[in-house]
Amino acid sequence: MSSKKTTIDIQEFKDELSKKVIALLDEERGRQANLSKIYGKPSYFFGQLKHGKPVNALHLKAIGEVFGIVKLAQLLSLDYTDYGEGPVDLEILSKVIKGVEEYLKAAKKEVEPETKARLVALLYDRFASTDEPVNEKTIASYLKLVA
Repeated sequence: MSSKKTTIDIQEFKDELSKKVIALLDEERGRQANLSKIYGKPSYFFGQLKHGKPVNALHLKAIGEVFGIVKLAQLLSLDYTDYGEGPVDLEILSKVIKGVEEYLKAAKKEVEPETKARLVALLYDRFASTDEPVNEKTIASYLKLVA
């Protein structure tokens, strides 16, 4: 990954993420009810996305638990070619997300979704730009700063 910093339009990211989630739900119709049940939400909880409601952290958490962390990582990935970057390495990203989730669960701690997203991005940048493999020690050292 290059050291060149890029700017991503947040609204564009949210719109693209909503489209991806809607497409996933259309492909896996039977799981939409399952997603809603997991969090005790009404059956229209995910259906609201089709009417312009933004994707939130609860949507993403349910998707991660039902479809798996790799599918969630794929949903969150962007095509960075417009910004001069290569594609996201889903293997590194999924390992980072899994490591963050496992640490927080084991420590019985929670962090705000924005903080978690920043941590994942920071850790991803570190592991993607070095030869260091994704590891628990580094993930824990970053998380101890905020959790």
